[in-house]
Amino acid sequence: MLDRRSFLAATLGAATFPMPALARAALTLRVIAQRECRVEGQREWAVYPTLAATPGGKVAAMWGSVMDDGVDTYVQILTPTLSPRSKPVNVRGAGMVHHAVGMSRTGGVALTGVATGSTATPFTFDGALAGPEIQLTRRDARVCIYEPAVCTLADGSFMTAWRAESRDSSYFGAAGLVIGPDGRRRTGLFNLFKRYQHYGAWVFIEALVPAGDGAVVVGTLDERGGLPDGQSTTPRSMRMRRVGPRGQLGPVTEIATGFDWAVGGAVGLRDRVALFWCVGGTLYGGLYAPNGVCVRDFEPVPDVPPPVMRVASNKMLVPLGGGRLFNYAGLVVHDLSTGRVVARFDDPRENWGEASAAAALGHGRVAIANGNYPYLTTLAIE
Repeated sequence: MLDRRSFLAATLGAATFPMPALARAALTLRVIAQRECRVEGQREWAVYPTLAATPGGKVAAMWGSVMDDGVDTYVQILTPTLSPRSKPVNVRGAGMVHHAVGMSRTGGVALTGVATGSTATPFTFDGALAGPEIQLTRRDARVCIYEPAVCTLADGSFMTAWRAESRDSSYFGAAGLVIGPDGRRRTGLFNLFKRYQHYGAWVFIEALVPAGDGAVVVGTLDERGGLPDGQSTTPRSMRMRRVGPRGQLGPVTEIATGFDWAVGGAVGLRDRVALFWCVGGTLYGGLYAPNGVCVRDFEPVPDVPPPVMRVASNKMLVPLGGGRLFNYAGLVVHDLSTGRVVARFDDPRENWGEASAAAALGHGRVAIANGNYPYLTTLAIE
């Protein structure tokens, strides 16, 4: 693994990545900014950054900070070129890899998980805490939350979701709640996939995206995680359901089965959800309506490497505008009107690590959080 100095030298020394000739599209991908997640003057080990962005280009970065006396979680507001707009604020979580951040036009909310007493913390664009912490689980509860996700609804509220598991592994499930624009709980907890939870089944949140006045949640049911030697006769399956702004749950629709890993979540697609999954190194996918009906299949993408880690619900799909969708997992651009691949880039990820989240900044700019390095990167696709 590269140390920080070698990592930056490698990245800045290879800052433009042309497409192979077979892509037949006049698009390039290049690095335009990079920043380390760090609290100035503090000796720390920053880990697993994630991010969110507003339509106006404000970026909220969130990362875990490992220090001698434990773990803290920080949020910092940045510009599209990753210059600081605020100082890092400690949201007092201990989420490590298990945290998420969401942004609206007026502020944001930070979720931290793993430990009992998991919280959601509202904050402002000035980097200040905007209200009391919201307890996602009771402080004395046996249930912990993992892989939290958050998206912004049409009215500025925040829909949240996470994988839940008890300390003794007797309970597995997926839950969520809605937080209002004022930073207060708008709903109680709702169970997203209760029908499918049972001992040994892991429910991962693959996508949580706004749709109409509510959201669409996509979960993967994986029964192999709790069985001996990781073996199961039941294939991994992906399911989708709509969630109303007050937590009203729609019907569950099965999308795909028997895949190796999944990539989900894309916003700004006119009430459509883009989903991808990989089988034997080939990435398949489609554009779906909130009721689970496939509107369009995407052209398959071969020779896609598996993700190094599962972080931030695999938020790797970014709308670029002009009817195009960037898929960081496959480093490809799809045409949303036809489903065809219009560009595929050479793989530059050895220069900045596996991404844990991606967000659209507008004008072909994409912000990337680097999952196994404490860095953020802004890319230009043009």
